[in-house]
Amino acid sequence: MKREIEAKYLYRCYEDLVVLYDKIENVYVLFEDVFADMFSIMMKENEEAEYIIHRIMEMYDVDYDTVANDYREFAFQLDSILKMETQMHQANTDADKYDETENYVFDLMTERCVPFTANIEITDRCNLECVHCYRSQESENLWNVENFEKALQQLKALGTLHVVFAGSEPLMHPDILKFIELVGKYGFVLTLQTNATLINDEIVEALKKCTVKMIFVSLYSDDACIHESITKRVGSYKKTISAIKRLKSEGFIVRASVSIFDVNSNQVYAVNNLCKMLDIPAGYNFKIIPAIDSTKDTVSLNTFSADKLYEYITSDKLKLLEGAIKRSKDKEGIIPDRYCATSFRSITVTYDLDVVICNAFRKKCGSFLESDLDDIWGQSDEIRHWREVTSKVNEKCSKCEAFHYCEPCPAHSYTLTGDDEHIDNITCEYGKMFKAVCDRACL
Repeated sequence: MKREIEAKYLYRCYEDLVVLYDKIENVYVLFEDVFADMFSIMMKENEEAEYIIHRIMEMYDVDYDTVANDYREFAFQLDSILKMETQMHQANTDADKYDETENYVFDLMTERCVPFTANIEITDRCNLECVHCYRSQESENLWNVENFEKALQQLKALGTLHVVFAGSEPLMHPDILKFIELVGKYGFVLTLQTNATLINDEIVEALKKCTVKMIFVSLYSDDACIHESITKRVGSYKKTISAIKRLKSEGFIVRASVSIFDVNSNQVYAVNNLCKMLDIPAGYNFKIIPAIDSTKDTVSLNTFSADKLYEYITSDKLKLLEGAIKRSKDKEGIIPDRYCATSFRSITVTYDLDVVICNAFRKKCGSFLESDLDDIWGQSDEIRHWREVTSKVNEKCSKCEAFHYCEPCPAHSYTLTGDDEHIDNITCEYGKMFKAVCDRACL
């Protein structure tokens, strides 16, 4: 039984909870309470039924028959999930759809303050120079095989199951093949964010040997000239499209990340048609965030407008953001305590091995060069301040009807001014406009 489980699932045990991730179907399965204890004993100690029953009797001081009955139900559920075959493996590819079990897992990790997801910036180097990119620095590669493996070991001990490779462009790192191999070795689920221009046979083969949840690929147009006017690299469009087709043919789940701003503001329909042709979903971003480097102006690239957004969400050819709008409507009037769960259920380690609140909120909370990740996660004054103070929704936001359309976050204000107690004007303007558009469309 243990061998069958390890062949089909990756998993993490959290005292009275076990989270399993189906390697093929890309869905989560949970065991809670005594079933979680039974699973942990089976995987860590002994898989014999009588051994598990007697260990549970000792743990809970419960009679044999009661535990035996529970074990029979546990064994039945375990057998059921091992035989489970679903068609749900595409469920998380749509930006407007969410897996409810996954959301439940995230909520549990937030409550327990477990860094279930680790966002790792592999490098700050990129082979493209996208005009809207908030990343604008280049430095030496501080990640190496030794410290990367050490980080994965510590993350696994903290309970991390999901690792996101971010950048700039993670495939630029000379040790990327070994990093991917280590992710597989330590039983993590991998999400890759990439421009895909560096995808080659070696990368594909390495990815096939680990569990890949999703590959996000940046895409801006169906026109090579427009796409490359953004990336500033001739030939990048052809490479990206070719890589998407290759990844799809190898069975990977690919999703386009589409930022819309002044250069490609008229490309929404074209990109939508292209993604349909490629058979991949697209996630659209109409708000460009401030760059880390204060000398680079990305905010002025924003061109979002009420009329255009109204057109996009009501068009029969597009109907963008349907799921997001429904969730916003459903939550109207319900203001959460916090803006988001970053640094509650996710940890971010940068290209220079600093721990920050998140990729966008780059307040330094500690350095992996100086401290272990568990010490930073549990003892950092900056993370504690975020959890206890600045993550809490401020009075102005709590009174705003557009709260759930705004996705308010102090990260951009911090980038622009160093102030992490307020929300930037661009975010506020977009949120209020988005709500007005939804009201106008009666959505």
